[in-house]
Amino acid sequence: MSQESFYMLFIEIKDHQVFRNDSNHSQAPTEWQLLVALAHLGINGNGGSPHILREVFNISEGSVENYTNRCLRAIADLEDRYVKWPSAADRANYRSKPTSYDFFDDAVGLVDGTIFPLAFAPTVHKEDFWM
Repeated sequence: MSQESFYMLFIEIKDHQVFRNDSNHSQAPTEWQLLVALAHLGINGNGGSPHILREVFNISEGSVENYTNRCLRAIADLEDRYVKWPSAADRANYRSKPTSYDFFDDAVGLVDGTIFPLAFAPTVHKEDFWM
């Protein structure tokens, strides 16, 4: 994730209620929690496990889990703002554009081309997905 993308995401979630509490123990800054959460979610294999990240960030395993859960809650709550079902006019417009696939006549879908590396090969059709 680029630094710019990190800060854009941080700005979107920083004021979420999950990062506020009324206890005597204040939470870590939101940007630290986001950094830990992204490491937890983005590192392949054991490197992203809480017991490894505990050492890397000098925090408890429970903090790794709490930070990740808080960030996921804040990100999930952005869904209504960013995930929209296309209107009937938009769907008709998408369908009218020529595509290289003729077997999805009534499908409407947009993908940004992001490649998600898999930690393990799928058990079925491994050669189609595993790089």
